This record gives sequence, structure tokens and C-alpha cells, in this order.
Amino acid sequence: MDLARQQLGQDTLAQLEALEARAKLLTERQDESRSISDSMERARREIQDLQDKRDELRQRLCNQPRHSLNELLNFPANESRDRPRERRCAFLRAKIMQLESLLQIYNLAGISMNFNNENRELQVWLNTATAGKYHESYTVELNDPLDHAMKLCRHSLPPVMPVADLSCQFLPHDPRAFLWALSEHLNSFVMRREMVRRTENEFEDMLLGGIASNAMYTLIEFSFRFPTNDEDVSMEIRLEFADLLQIRPCKVKIAVIGGCDGDYNQEVEKLKQNLLFNPLPEALRHLCLD
Repeated sequence: MDLARQQLGQDTLAQLEALEARAKLLTERQDESRSISDSMERARREIQDLQDKRDELRQRLCNQPRHSLNELLNFPANESRDRPRERRCAFLRAKIMQLESLLQIYNLAGISMNFNNENRELQVWLNTATAGKYHESYTVELNDPLDHAMKLCRHSLPPVMPVADLSCQFLPHDPRAFLWALSEHLNSFVMRREMVRRTENEFEDMLLGGIASNAMYTLIEFSFRFPTNDEDVSMEIRLEFADLLQIRPCKVKIAVIGGCDGDYNQEVEKLKQNLLFNPLPEALRHLCLD
């Protein structure tokens, strides 16, 4: 009888230790999930701050006098001679400071430029970046004749970019809006492309085949192995973006393959929400952690 009690006590102690270990593991997972949620919230706030700064810079550009560079270059010589020397110098200094401020704003937005007064051509470099990492730069050369509207001469932009449409829409009356539109389209394109590349690199073992997409990465499709013990269960995921400027999909479609949809409704719905509001690699990372 004493031996039975001793054995029962040992079994109970072992069960308690197992329950304690499981509770500790669940607590660690909850802490990890809470930490990830906090990181997501900080990332959202940082993104919102950057978007607010971008809008502020754009508004400052819109409020600048039209084409400060041309105003300085085309300053009438006879008017200059009529002014006292001090006033001419003060005027030119103010113009130069205004121009430098304008160029600084462009540089902060990833746009740099150089004007050739001999052939009146403006060369513009459009830099692309994602998550603090710089990628490729593209060049645009504009001709600015004195008696005509600015024209697009040459560029190294990707063939899939709607250059002709943007040129017709903005260039004749607002060259700055044309450059802003090009920069936004390029950075959105690069962000979607890099999102696909990061997913392929990080989840190579989970992807069933490669990721299919159109040229502008506004339609993305792939099959992803469900992170369960059953290797026969997978998902077919389709992401659709509303237009060329979006970096988050407007539609997400997920179909469970090799299992009953009802068995995975909660996981599928949670993944849909993550895909709508988070980058693709981050959403898949949450799925694997859960």
C-alpha cells in the first residue's frame, strides 16, 4: 500500500511538472506574440509618421513659386542693370537660398537633379528605397526650351512604368508633379517587388513552387504549405492591388487544399487580415508562429 501511494505521488508530481512546463511554454509564446504585436504597432506608427512627413514635403513643394530654377536663369538683364548693386545681390542671394531649399526638399524625397544651361536640359535621378535599404536609381532627362513647355527627352525607367500617361497628365503644366508621380510609382513598384523577393528567400521551404506575379507586381499568386503536422494541407493565396501606387492588397483570396475549409477558418481569416494590413513576409511569419 505504501509503495502504491509512493508511486501515485510520483505520477502526480510528474503530471504537475509537465503542466508547469506547458504553462511556462504558453506564457513564453504569449509574451513573444505580445512583443510582435508591439513591434507591429510601432512599425505602423513609424509608417504613419513617414507618410505625414512626405505629405508635408509635398505641400511645401506645391507652395513654392513655379520653377524657381528658371526664374533665376531667366532673370532679365535690363531689370538687373536698373537696380542698385546691393539690391541685385540681395535678390540673387534670396533666389539662391530659395533654390537650395527646394533642392534639399527634393533630396529628402530621393530626387536629385542637375541643370545644364547650355542645352537647357534637366537631368533627374530618382532613387528607390525600402525599409531603409537603397535599391536602384533611375534617370530622367527633360528639355526646357524658353519658348515651349518642358519635354521628356530620355529615361531609364522600367518599361512597365506608365511614363507616357504621366507625361501627358503632368509634364506640360506641372513638371514637379510629374517628378513626384514618377517617384511614387517607382517606389511602390520596388516595394512590391522586394516584398515578393523577401518572401521567396525567407519561406523557400514553405512555398510550393515559386511566386507568380504580373510585371508590376499588382497581382501575386502562390501556394504555401500550411504550418501543421499534415504536409498534405496547403493554401493557394492570391493578392490583388487596387492600382500601381498601392503597397497593400485590396483583395485577398485564400483556398485550403488537402483539407476541409471549416477546419482552418480561424487561421485563414486571421491570415487574411494580416495580409491586408502587413507586408507579405510579416503576415506569413505570424502564421508560422501561431
